[in-house]
Amino acid sequence: MSHWIGLAFYIVTGIASISGAFLSWKAWKAGISARDAAREAKRAVRSANAAEALKELNQSASELLDFIQNDRMQAAAIRARDLFSQVGASRMRWRRFLEDDDALGTAQERVRKISLGLTANDGQIEQEVKQKLLTYCHATIKILSDESSKIIANIEQLEEKK
Repeated sequence: MSHWIGLAFYIVTGIASISGAFLSWKAWKAGISARDAAREAKRAVRSANAAEALKELNQSASELLDFIQNDRMQAAAIRARDLFSQVGASRMRWRRFLEDDDALGTAQERVRKISLGLTANDGQIEQEVKQKLLTYCHATIKILSDESSKIIANIEQLEEKK
């Protein structure tokens, strides 16, 4: 009889051991899934932050355009200087979310030319130069708008796949 009790004990402990291993494996898989979901959520938040940052740059570029159109050249020069550094910082920070990193480089170069054009003329800008500055402003706004729209489209596409 004691032989049967010992055998039953080994069978029960074996089943418990296998059950414990199975439950541990399930918990490990759930942990992996939770970690992956957290990473995906974090990336989505960062991507949304990048899109928002580019929208803010676009707003600054629109203000720059307004300043030039309304002959507020001193305010335009300050905005251009600030926008130049902000575009550069955004390009470095949000590079991984941009489809075309060169686009922001182009925008930054245009803002640099605007800044130089504004500071080279002591507030007196010829109509031809003003037109060129306005053209650069429009191109910069388009680039920033396009890039933020692409990021938002990517976010929406990922959400639709879920």
